[in-house]
Amino acid sequence: MKVVAGNLPEVLGATYTFGGIIVNSTPRFETEKEQGTFLLHIKQTELKDTAFYYCEEILELQKSLQNVTFLKVKGPEAEITTVVQELPSLPVHLRDSVTLQCLVQSESDDHASSDHHSVHWFKAKFDESHPSKLYVHGKSASKCERIPETPSVRKCVHNFSLNNVGSSDAGTYYCAVVTCGHLLFGKGTKLEIEGSLFVSHSVGTIMFIVLLCAALAITVTVIVRLNHTNKKLRRGATEAAADSEIAAAQQSSAVSWEYSELESTSCEFSPS
Repeated sequence: MKVVAGNLPEVLGATYTFGGIIVNSTPRFETEKEQGTFLLHIKQTELKDTAFYYCEEILELQKSLQNVTFLKVKGPEAEITTVVQELPSLPVHLRDSVTLQCLVQSESDDHASSDHHSVHWFKAKFDESHPSKLYVHGKSASKCERIPETPSVRKCVHNFSLNNVGSSDAGTYYCAVVTCGHLLFGKGTKLEIEGSLFVSHSVGTIMFIVLLCAALAITVTVIVRLNHTNKKLRRGATEAAADSEIAAAQQSSAVSWEYSELESTSCEFSPS
């Protein structure tokens, strides 16, 4: 039986009696029965063969474990010795093209050692420093050559090109080398784009001016409307006061006229 963490036990071989036929479930695993003993042979071990192995005996529906063994398969050592990232040689401006380089040195006599590893590029934004915020950019082509001073060391240059860069391309770029089950990161290349800060400030200034003008326009409109409403109210009050004065004057004139008529029609009596 084979047991890997997180998986159910896997039956590699079985026999129902000591004199029965051995059944193999996988071609790379071979079981053999000897006198009172069962043997397990693994052909061409792989990293995934790392697991716990045990023999299980079932007698009258009672299970018992026999000879539990942990097998660890050791993989090849990583050939990569150094991962170096080089900075761009010139300042980078908006709409420029830039090439980032990742130098990978390995110790191997195999001329095809560059095929044993792959290089991936990642990007971390300046405002997002957490490792989970890295973005995969894919693989890049490489050019490998021997170092004359140390022929056993090969140097491979992996390039990553950016064309027509913008402010969103600013950040820290990492190259990661995957080889023999190992992952090696470079220290990162910080790409700062000159002019992007000015552009962002200019856009911010323009937005501030637009918002300020809009606020001033709204304020002026409110003041004009309030002034117009105030004038209408004052005009209405003045007209109402004038109408009251006219009505009072007319009423006083009518009373005076009636009093005059009353005086002119008074009777005179003379003695007879």
